[in-house]
Amino acid sequence: MADVVADIADNPAQVAAQLQRIALTDAGDDEYVPGEVVAAAAESLQFDPTCAVRVFSDLVPNPFVARGIVADLVKGLEARGFDAAKLGAASGVSIDRLRVVLTKERDARSESLFRAAVKAGDIRFRLRLDGNNWQMPDHMLTTRPAKLPHLTGADGGALARSLFFPVFRNELNGEERNVAVHQDGDGAVKWWHRNVAKASHRMALQGWKRGRICPDFIFATGGNAGAWRIVVLETRGDHLQNPDTDYKRGVLDFLTQNYFWDQAVPAGQLQIAMIGETVECALVLMENMPSLLSKLIADRK
Repeated sequence: MADVVADIADNPAQVAAQLQRIALTDAGDDEYVPGEVVAAAAESLQFDPTCAVRVFSDLVPNPFVARGIVADLVKGLEARGFDAAKLGAASGVSIDRLRVVLTKERDARSESLFRAAVKAGDIRFRLRLDGNNWQMPDHMLTTRPAKLPHLTGADGGALARSLFFPVFRNELNGEERNVAVHQDGDGAVKWWHRNVAKASHRMALQGWKRGRICPDFIFATGGNAGAWRIVVLETRGDHLQNPDTDYKRGVLDFLTQNYFWDQAVPAGQLQIAMIGETVECALVLMENMPSLLSKLIADRK
């Protein structure tokens, strides 16, 4: 809280307000008469603790705890010499700054709890032997006209390794097409699937933030002695190098490091032999795709 209090300027920016007179007329060509400034608005702002509590109720659901946080903020500002008028003038910037700090604190605590829960086995990222994995769809519905251009391989022929056919060109942007064609033309790829983000059957991964991560592609690539790697690939444009990209990369890297097989099955079910598949998650910027995609596909010996 001390950091929030220290960040509030002594001379917070005032919201400009004024009264104007606007007239309409049916005479002449111009029916609208531009506004005439009458006087500056004499409205006096007040700091409303109840309103402040509502503003970040999504971050601090308990209103009593939230009210205590607001009280600490007001107490700190009053210690700096803010009177009622100055608190009112600074109410907007104070609440905005407090919300930023609370968001960062919530995310940091959520990440810590998420990582600890994964390590403890309360949250699990694994392939299961009891049939309760995410199910790859066996068909995909589309409203696209049948005559739309299809995505083709590097040789101009039909795609050979996509789980679904056809793949329409306009369903992928130019960079995604390059990734799809690269996967389809590599002999080490067994199959690949375009994970449509808006589809009800899409695969999604949940991290410590609310929004789910829907990877763009899923593909299987060859391994040793019959083992395969399932690669979950999230692609990002070069212009999207931002905190959200860093968050998704952190989640995907962490899940990859903590992936393992779950061999427990209910009593009476036939347990299949472990065949060694592993799952690898990656987020790759498009500028790095030509080199890193080949490494993701390559056999890991």
